Amino acid sequence: LQSAPGVIDIQIDVDITATGRSDVRNAILDKAEEVMGIHFGLDPATNLKMYVDHALFSLAGCYVDCGWAAYASVGGYYQVYQAQYYGYAGVQLHEHGH
Repeated sequence: LQSAPGVIDIQIDVDITATGRSDVRNAILDKAEEVMGIHFGLDPATNLKMYVDHALFSLAGCYVDCGWAAYASVGGYYQVYQAQYYGYAGVQLHEHGH
């Protein structure tokens, strides 16, 4: 499958079926920063906010501690969605409100 314009696919080296969401989130952010740094020819360890104002991450599903559709931090720049919830406008609006 080809991503839509402005979408970057990343693969993380974490087993999401056996890892808590904070560790999954950290792996996502680390990999996204690495991919963006390489893409722009900069240090892969730079902060993702250097490249984007807002980031949405979508996981194929949730397997550990799954009482959520998505989450975001208050005043943060990223949102993490599980399964089909990235496509629900109500969930997107809720998370973007953080």
